Amino acid sequence: MDKYAGDVDFTQFKTGVPMGASWRPDGKVVVVGGEESLVRVLDVKTRAALRTFQGHKATVGVTRFLDRSRVVSGSHDGIVKLWDVESGSQIQHIGKHDDQVRCSSLFPDQPDLFITGSYDHRIKLWDTRLSGRETCVAVFDHQYPVEDIQMMPNGRSLVSVGNVYYNIWDLNNYSEKPLQTSSPHNKTITSVYVNPRDSRFYTSSLDKMVKVHNTLNFNVTKTLRFKTPLISVIKHAKYFIVGDTNGTVTLHHIEEKQQDQNSNVIKVSDKKSTPSSSSSSTSSSSSSNQLKKNNENSSTIIEPPLSRVDMLLKRYEHKAAFDTSLFIIKKKDVFFKVVSELERRDALNMCLENRDDKVLVKLLQMIKQLVNDNLYTHTGVQLMDRLIDLYQTELQVKPLDKYILEIQASLKYQTQQQDLFLSWQGALELIYQNQTTKTLLPNLKSEMDMDIENIKEKKEQEQLEQKMDSNNTTTTTTTSTQKENGNTEITKSKKKNNKRKER
Repeated sequence: MDKYAGDVDFTQFKTGVPMGASWRPDGKVVVVGGEESLVRVLDVKTRAALRTFQGHKATVGVTRFLDRSRVVSGSHDGIVKLWDVESGSQIQHIGKHDDQVRCSSLFPDQPDLFITGSYDHRIKLWDTRLSGRETCVAVFDHQYPVEDIQMMPNGRSLVSVGNVYYNIWDLNNYSEKPLQTSSPHNKTITSVYVNPRDSRFYTSSLDKMVKVHNTLNFNVTKTLRFKTPLISVIKHAKYFIVGDTNGTVTLHHIEEKQQDQNSNVIKVSDKKSTPSSSSSSTSSSSSSNQLKKNNENSSTIIEPPLSRVDMLLKRYEHKAAFDTSLFIIKKKDVFFKVVSELERRDALNMCLENRDDKVLVKLLQMIKQLVNDNLYTHTGVQLMDRLIDLYQTELQVKPLDKYILEIQASLKYQTQQQDLFLSWQGALELIYQNQTTKTLLPNLKSEMDMDIENIKEKKEQEQLEQKMDSNNTTTTTTTSTQKENGNTEITKSKKKNNKRKER
């Protein structure tokens, strides 16, 4: 491990995330895949790209040096290729899985043989000395998506992990059944590491634990507990290196003498440093100070762990997220969210292509559940439309045809229910409108009556005022006339009196 010590930064990855890095045995060269569908061979000292291989059409998640001059790679579209570093060309199209290639392992003393694991549940043994379809010499069925595989030190057996199980396979007899099957974790096992120096192997899981297994009797000898779900583990001497779902890689020192002899459970701090000052004497003071600084910066923030599907989507493992929601979680609301996200990323068709009858049956069953729920009917119809475009012939024969008929019946029933609801909606709207009209008319009538009354009152007031004005005018005229008549009479009487006096 000393020859790999130190940090090395490469700047060749401009647009995609690097994945599946692997060292050459001499530690001077590293091969890396990534989201750009390229395979790069990089010089550790100069940080230059020695070779860049083009040929994959999907993310390259697995790369390995078979020897000094040959590199094998596996991509998310299931393709496995062999490259020659010296000539910079492809040597051979090795073969294909039905789903993304997830992991690989090498034989310790046979550079022409290697093994790949895939999310199609299968583990394949390849022989590069062969050509054509016979390149694959053995197939093992893990029964679940394969997360990781590791060769045992003897080179005669293999351990595979996926779901909550690990299987031990016999590579001498190529037996279809595993030698040993166990489920030591209660959540998905994400990685396995075989220690070549002793008879133990280690498994990490989303249940936040690393378990140590004895390769002789397969018993769990130790359990290490962490604070976050784990996705990888490596053991070196007294140190564990683990990666978690938060994207953090941490180094942990295990002092076995300090553990209780009556217990096989060790609690491990998730800080980015060697745990105790008493055990840190083996490290240099400069590295200890650096680790303490990392501790102060990172250990105070604890992010909530991602779910299995979220983690896969975050790593752009679209098909794995689709399969996990379909086969493992099996909840229509989760499946609906995954499908919606895949559609947003334009990755849904890729997840539906090249599927066998087993997957199609599960998918049709899920579509039926979606169609029967008004919240998800639209998504179910969209998926069914995609499947018809991709598998028009296959859907017309057994055993898929009966599921098509069931979905058709469900859609017909949903259509009838919607028509019934629409008719009810129309009736309710009519009743509502009538009720609204009945409520408005009395109010309108009362307002009109009030206006009429006001007008009448106003007219009556005007008439009364006019009448009063008319009466006042008549009275004034009469009084004036009377006064004039009185004055006339007085004048006449005065004249008569004057005449009498003259006589």
